[in-house]
Amino acid sequence: NQRYSAGFFLEKETENRSPRFTTKTRSTIPLGSPLDGFSTKRDRESDQDVEKLSFYKKVRKNLFELLDMKGRFLFSAYRNEVSRNGVEIQFTSGPLFELEGNALIADDLMLAIG
Repeated sequence: NQRYSAGFFLEKETENRSPRFTTKTRSTIPLGSPLDGFSTKRDRESDQDVEKLSFYKKVRKNLFELLDMKGRFLFSAYRNEVSRNGVEIQFTSGPLFELEGNALIADDLMLAIG
């Protein structure tokens, strides 16, 4: 049902407006396992983890450049409001936040040691 699909990804009132538009949308990009060259999710898991980490580091770098996101010592770039061409952008990603968490922990350790 195309109508239901659009309702799922677009703001509730989209169909009632004339002309139709939405101020909110949602999309999901699923990434799966196993990676190419591996037979199952559990096949050489640590090797797959290394490849996934490398991939997410590139994604993070590209997103930060595209959205002009900048963090600093003890301040996460995710705390800044993000927009592009007048569109407010919010996103979530477990692996990206894990990378950010690791960076903040490293900053905290440097502060404690320093």
